[in-house]
Amino acid sequence: MILKLKLEIKQIIEELYHLDNVVVEEPKRGNADIAVPLFAIAKTLK
Repeated sequence: MILKLKLEIKQIIEELYHLDNVVVEEPKRGNADIAVPLFAIAKTLK
């Protein structure tokens, strides 16, 4: 599930900001760390 989420975030960022080679890292301390990037994406897409 995290791999799918990483790929979706990567695709959204690349398309939205016209960037190439975006790297989305896995959370280091657990699932809670992924909330920050998801929140940022959600705010950007609103």
